[in-house]
Amino acid sequence: MGMWDSQGGVPGDGDYPLHLNTAYSIELNAATYIEEWGKEIRIMLEEEAYFDENGVNYIDGRQKEVHLIPRISDINKD
Repeated sequence: MGMWDSQGGVPGDGDYPLHLNTAYSIELNAATYIEEWGKEIRIMLEEEAYFDENGVNYIDGRQKEVHLIPRISDINKD
């Protein structure tokens, strides 16, 4: 496991082996350039997982959809 912004490896404390029967916080992200905004936008997601002899299992299930939070102005529309 490494750091999200340094996937080539981080010598020392950044390179850490997975150990059986341990839980980890997996920090996922994806980025894309949005032409209309003139910049790259990054979406980050953190998932908790447990690693054992069967592999990796998400502790609270794997998030599969985006949860949108409406603006207050959208909520108060008639």
